Amino acid sequence: MVRIVFLLICATCVLPPAPSYAQPLEERVVEYTLDNGMKFLFVKRGTAPVFSGVVIVRVGGVDDPQGQSGLAHLFEHMAFKGTPRIGTVDFSAEQGIMRHIDSVAVLYTQTLATVPLAHRGILEALERRTTREVVVANPGLEDYEITRALADALAETLRTAPVRYPSLPAFARAKGYLADLQRYTAIHRTFIVKDEFSRIIDRNGGVDNNAGTGKDYTIYYESFPANRLELWALLESERFMNPVMREFYSERDVVAEERRMRTDDDPEGKLYEQFMATAMQAHPYRVPIVGWMSEVEKVTAQDAAAFREAYYIPDNTVGVIVGNISIDSAKAFVDKYFGRIPSANRRAPEVRTVEPPQTGERRISVDFDAEPQLMVGYHKPNYPDPDAYVFSVIANILRDSGNSSRLYRRLVQAGIASDVAVYEELPGQRYPNLFVLHASPASPHTTGEVENILYSELDSLARVPVSEAELTKCKNQLEASYIREISDNNSLAQALARAQAIHGDWRVVTTHRANVSKVTADDVMRVARLYFRPQNRTVAAIMRENVQNNGHGREDQ
Repeated sequence: MVRIVFLLICATCVLPPAPSYAQPLEERVVEYTLDNGMKFLFVKRGTAPVFSGVVIVRVGGVDDPQGQSGLAHLFEHMAFKGTPRIGTVDFSAEQGIMRHIDSVAVLYTQTLATVPLAHRGILEALERRTTREVVVANPGLEDYEITRALADALAETLRTAPVRYPSLPAFARAKGYLADLQRYTAIHRTFIVKDEFSRIIDRNGGVDNNAGTGKDYTIYYESFPANRLELWALLESERFMNPVMREFYSERDVVAEERRMRTDDDPEGKLYEQFMATAMQAHPYRVPIVGWMSEVEKVTAQDAAAFREAYYIPDNTVGVIVGNISIDSAKAFVDKYFGRIPSANRRAPEVRTVEPPQTGERRISVDFDAEPQLMVGYHKPNYPDPDAYVFSVIANILRDSGNSSRLYRRLVQAGIASDVAVYEELPGQRYPNLFVLHASPASPHTTGEVENILYSELDSLARVPVSEAELTKCKNQLEASYIREISDNNSLAQALARAQAIHGDWRVVTTHRANVSKVTADDVMRVARLYFRPQNRTVAAIMRENVQNNGHGREDQ
């Protein structure tokens, strides 16, 4: 049935006429709110018969429920798994096997959670050795058969060495449940039409089909030929109205592996995670988007469904369409498809925790067998606080796009660091955040040397007025960055979506320019003196194990 609907849509769509306009962006954004509370923004532009569509939900890592970190990111993965009509050959039959998967997965998750993390290493080593023996003795077994044989072998080991492995009974039971989970998962695969959602997009000329989870939001986007606008509305509304937690536990494993690769086994990822957890003591901005491993391993499909129920509601969601479209047709299509989503008649939960003021420098050393790196961060306000716009200017002065920035000259050109970066609003924009400097010393130089140079440059901003020429150059570069941001349909659609979701007003895309243009040299000095103080800073550095780094950076400014 769904395929017939898609064919009918594709056959009846026609291309809109080429637009003619010369208005500024502020005059071309059309706002439209559905009866269920979902807000849409339309921008008609361009002559090529294409458009970009974005749906953004005001939920990100900062909104993960207590004890379920990483859930916003994991649900983003699930949004590509299809619906009762997309991604299955027989949803009625599939539901039965999914119920078995859910019940066994909960038993597996709960049982494994009783095994102390401190015992996991030796038990997993025993598991690897036993698995090799099972595979050698029984070639050709399916995965679930190998796991079942492993569970039996572990139980036998328990009978012969009960004292040596006190957590082995729970570990062996968990592996037994895992064998059942793998068997049901293998059956489930026979009902799945793999990646059908994305394949429909590909078959209809869609490109840039992707999504992303930030601290403040989750965003979904793709671009299509203009005559596929109705198809876009159908597909996007389907996955938000009727998502299926298909392959949830397999995807949970994918996310756990992603965490291992990008954080646990990656020096920069580990440094950033430790830095943020030190800089933010109370606010959930301190929690990694991918989640803590101990919590990722425990989250269930029921948790994900409850999360979606709480946050994926119309008045917490914004849609944006930019391109060569008919505004009237766009309104009709979003009414027809997104209008089907019932109103929640409630607000999505909001973060209540407020980060207390920092009253003293925080410093952490991260042991990792890698080249040294340094992060220095300062608490700062978020938009629309006037000082936030000053930080945009300061960041650009320090890091401008060429090789003439202050930090590049002092560190990279001088051979003291191999790279340097400045971030003006980590890890998000909805709440007060951090101004962060990140650099990697070039051997034989140390993090202490780099740290002192960073403080020297921040001191200079506080003591010496920025020249009119440098300030003008900085503002011109920020203006050029704005022009790039709105240069193509997808970039503009995402910028408008983020502004509306985070700040409640898409006009931030344009008003930010006006506010930056008002920043003066005195503003730069005032903000630098106010925020770049030792008691407001957090310092994190990667140090090779058992190696002392001489010099800790200057403590006075």
